[in-house]
Amino acid sequence: MDQVNGIVRYRALFLLVLGAVCCVSIIGAQETYTVLPGDTFSRIARAQGFSLTALREANPDQEESLQPGDRLQFPELIEFPDLSESTAWDPIDSLLNHAVRAGDTWYGLAKRYDVRLDALRKANPSRDESLQQGTLIRIPGHRAADPTVLWELQRSTLLERAQNDSTQRATSLETQESDGSLNPRSFPGDNQLLDRFTLRSQKEVRMPTKIESDTLHLLAMLPYLLPVDTVLGGDYDAKTKRLREIAMEFTHGMEWGAHMLKDSGFHVQLRLVDTEADSLGVVGWCAADLRWADAVFGPLRRSAIDSVAALIAPLGTPQWILTDSPQHWKRYPNTLLIDAHREAGMRQLGQLAAQNHVGDTVIVLETKGKDAVLEQAFLTGFQEERGTSDGLIVWPATSRFAEGLTALMDTSKLNIVAIPAGASARSMMAYVQTELQLADSFPVRLYANPQSLFYEFMEWNFVDRVQWTLPSDDWMQWDDSLMQAKVLWFKNQYATEPSDYAIRGCDAVLETARWMASPAVANPSTVRTRFVWKKDPVSGKLRNEAWKFIEFSSGEWNEIYLKEPAKRFFR
Repeated sequence: MDQVNGIVRYRALFLLVLGAVCCVSIIGAQETYTVLPGDTFSRIARAQGFSLTALREANPDQEESLQPGDRLQFPELIEFPDLSESTAWDPIDSLLNHAVRAGDTWYGLAKRYDVRLDALRKANPSRDESLQQGTLIRIPGHRAADPTVLWELQRSTLLERAQNDSTQRATSLETQESDGSLNPRSFPGDNQLLDRFTLRSQKEVRMPTKIESDTLHLLAMLPYLLPVDTVLGGDYDAKTKRLREIAMEFTHGMEWGAHMLKDSGFHVQLRLVDTEADSLGVVGWCAADLRWADAVFGPLRRSAIDSVAALIAPLGTPQWILTDSPQHWKRYPNTLLIDAHREAGMRQLGQLAAQNHVGDTVIVLETKGKDAVLEQAFLTGFQEERGTSDGLIVWPATSRFAEGLTALMDTSKLNIVAIPAGASARSMMAYVQTELQLADSFPVRLYANPQSLFYEFMEWNFVDRVQWTLPSDDWMQWDDSLMQAKVLWFKNQYATEPSDYAIRGCDAVLETARWMASPAVANPSTVRTRFVWKKDPVSGKLRNEAWKFIEFSSGEWNEIYLKEPAKRFFR
């Protein structure tokens, strides 16, 4: 009896803790998080996408040992300045620089160089009223007296030229859209070759663009922050340091991809430009860089992405959004995301559940919260496969609980539970695991979002019993000797393992090479990500839908397959 009472008390305490959880509440520009049992700083940082240092800095008074119910402050989101009006479209040396001497004043400099005082101040927005001896001051020349006016003039010229240059391309796109073959890859004389990933003829493979040049020109626009002033003490703040580190990791990855391409006979030029303004407000990239590029990688800062995307939209140049930013992908016509599209993955998971469990009932826990589109995608995939909603129960849940779940189950049959929601339903995933562990007499199969793979609280004896099944866009083959050689080159070159950012940058470079009309003999395979481009049914944009499915059973992950994948994915 004492043991039974102990179990009851444990369940009551667990539900009380979960009932007190408020996953995310907005307070100003930050968010708060309520600690769950078993949480640590490291686990929370990984799950929420923050660095451990940033999370600790945001909670300086919090002890290292966390207790359930403690509230943590999330690090502030980095707000990025709009750099569009300070972009140096002319060479920097066309604008004079003056080293401040003793006795110099703003008015005296304006008179000496015959420029308007307001123009002089506008050209040096970061300088204080009191000039310090030795400081460099930007003296706008007569032709560039007002940088904002010059920016608007040159931007208009650029857009007009780009629109004229892209007239023929736009006409071609309209023709391809009308016949349903948007930007297919065409290889004269090579129509019978098969693409290594999709196993379709290269003539049929859909690509974001076709690069006619025999040399691949790649432009990486990243925040290296080389000329930016440091804070007091001669060092950068933690956010700036991490931003620079990420930029370098992406750079190493793109250099890695370029190295592989060159070894395979490609002619590749990788140009690196710093997207950040120097202490005089000047940015060291120009319109010529954008016209030169066959593909643009970055920037990372949000406002800089907007500025670049607007400028290259008329050019038709593909732009890789290196971070997970669906809003920027949707906003501009030629932006591309590296990650496989989440809604497509959940639609395919719904198809898989319908195929594998004919005659069984599939219980879908629906929160209708932040991930409602993923839940709907799963339902759509299930209905597409079955042709009906028969065998489907949509059970209302919240981001924390799925009360009444076990009442729907039957000990005499297989019970299929699907949780399409991702990070927003993290607490509910923990709740479901606890409920099903306590109700271990029910035969259960669990279908879940790929983000759940990173939940530290998942217990392996449980996921083995329920044969945890989820989509994965990680195609890394560590046992492949060729892949091991590629990784070894990176480790020898940079004295470290390739990070997630490095792999993403490398794969984007290698994928871009597939779009060349006259590629080299052997196009090296990507490291982790595969690319199958399909049109989004809502926006009409191309998105990557290359997902596979993994199931944990008998103590290890195993890949499982949709029936007739070629017919289903490429119709």
